[in-house]
Amino acid sequence: MAAHDKAFFDAWFTTKAPQQPLGFVIRPPETDALYFSAGDQLTFELILFGSANEVRDDFFASIWQWGALGLGPKRAPFKVVSIDAVLPGITQPIFLAGMPPLEEPPIASVGEWLDHDLHQLNWTPNSERVCLNVRALTRIVLKQENGKLLEAPSLDTFVSAIERRLQLLIRWYFDDDKQLFELIRQARPNLPESHLISSVQFSEWMRPQKSTGQDLPFGGLLGQWSYVGHVQAAIPWLILGKLLHVGSKSSFGLGQYDFSFAALAESYQMTG
Repeated sequence: MAAHDKAFFDAWFTTKAPQQPLGFVIRPPETDALYFSAGDQLTFELILFGSANEVRDDFFASIWQWGALGLGPKRAPFKVVSIDAVLPGITQPIFLAGMPPLEEPPIASVGEWLDHDLHQLNWTPNSERVCLNVRALTRIVLKQENGKLLEAPSLDTFVSAIERRLQLLIRWYFDDDKQLFELIRQARPNLPESHLISSVQFSEWMRPQKSTGQDLPFGGLLGQWSYVGHVQAAIPWLILGKLLHVGSKSSFGLGQYDFSFAALAESYQMTG
């Protein structure tokens, strides 16, 4: 992308002001493969937030040009087969090889996604005792005062990270509105204590950076963990975190997770 449009690359990919997130997330393909043969297809998701949608055509043009420039150390060429807009409940083609691109790709708000996902989960606010199961799909990098968090976060810590992510994206790519931030703060539930069950490890990974020749630390949490208790009110927040990604380096695919929940009988007792 830098070779295609240096100004565009600098505006969206270089270091920003302190605490400013990038206006996009690249969700990597769900594969562990490191090598690909001619004809193999790769699928990834690009999420643009707020005002970043104003430059989506530049993103598309850069990706198309990127194919001619090649990928990897040997500059292997590739071509874009299709680009789809993923909306709540539907997928709409934006570009198909051999056809003109759609002039006005549709956009969905976070609120529309939240309503859709809550409906899909058949969620209603209540005080049921539940087990919330979280599974990291990519490394999750959460920080505390003395460095990176090396174990599964408490539910309050996890929701705090999601709230912080939401507020920073709104501040930089929507509207720096103190009243809106206050409404978000008020919407955050007072969560009772929950029992944490964890099967998590901190997985280190050093990502090569071609521009400096140095490796960047991209280590984070992998595995799954559960919260058991009267924590139904946290479910909308976990949906938000799933949509936005959570923690550091989320623009490049980190911080992606999935979750599920199940109601528990009040007589259910923890063991061990």
